[in-house]
Amino acid sequence: FQRTPLLAELAPTPRSIENHVKMMVVDEKYWVVGGTGMAEHLCTAGDKAPEPQPARIWSQRVVAKATRDMDVIGKGAAAQTLALEFFKLWAVFDYRVKGDPDAPLVNAYKALSPELPRAEVAVFDTSPDLVHTVACKVIVCGPEHPTNACTDAYIERLQGARRSVRLGQMNVNPGPELRQALYNLPESVHCDLITTGVEGNSPVTNHFFAWTNFRHYQPLLARGAATLYEYDVPGVLYHKKVMTVDERYTLLGSYNLSQKSDCSDYELLMEIDSRRTTQRVNDVLDRDTKLSREVSPQEVQERNKLRHRILAAVQRHLLGSFIV
Repeated sequence: FQRTPLLAELAPTPRSIENHVKMMVVDEKYWVVGGTGMAEHLCTAGDKAPEPQPARIWSQRVVAKATRDMDVIGKGAAAQTLALEFFKLWAVFDYRVKGDPDAPLVNAYKALSPELPRAEVAVFDTSPDLVHTVACKVIVCGPEHPTNACTDAYIERLQGARRSVRLGQMNVNPGPELRQALYNLPESVHCDLITTGVEGNSPVTNHFFAWTNFRHYQPLLARGAATLYEYDVPGVLYHKKVMTVDERYTLLGSYNLSQKSDCSDYELLMEIDSRRTTQRVNDVLDRDTKLSREVSPQEVQERNKLRHRILAAVQRHLLGSFIV
């Protein structure tokens, strides 16, 4: 077990650094990548209001007690790649926690013996949703990297989009390059965005980060080909981090469209090139839209008042490097 605490830096740029990666590898054969963390309220379907718990009545009204998330389960060579990345991350945080600048980074990875038996999970191997022979790529990033490979992957797919972009994102507060790639989508590309809001059934805690989302609604609508949704299941936080492009590509993992994921955190995502897989993802996003409220252009205008802009600016510039 390796502790990966939240780390604060004041120079050269104030920020908090955390291990935000969500993945699991079993016997270097099966793997899970996505946005779901190993906490009770994160491991929920998120398609209905959580059952009231008498001891948590107040907190359930304020803090989300369930989340709507997305993960992908796979089997194959990517499992070994993910295992390697796990031990790299282990070594980095072992070094960071010890705080000894002279200590070497020790990668403790040891390949499993091919003679050892591997897990057999029939529920996965015989699933009707199983898609065979899928091209996928593991992409990782961290604060010590000179460029953010996850950000670059999003930008590359946005710039290459020709028909459709669908985003299921907890928050929308990207860095400048990714923001411009989103704003500069061709008019021929329809953009669907599902995110969190502060109206309707949204948890009160959404107010701490969701105001930044509104600042991007108007530029997206100005393109003339965008539909905006805010997830609206009582007490449920929309926690997804996924994008599909042209019914072919899927990007899914721990990476938020946020400054913190861009500049501060350790993140991991899977880029999948598969029309069948992407169709399955889009089917789930279709269900998400039915559980959401569509935001009208008139409502976007109403949220452009001075107090809304101030809240968004505070969250974007002061909190964006520390919270989400």
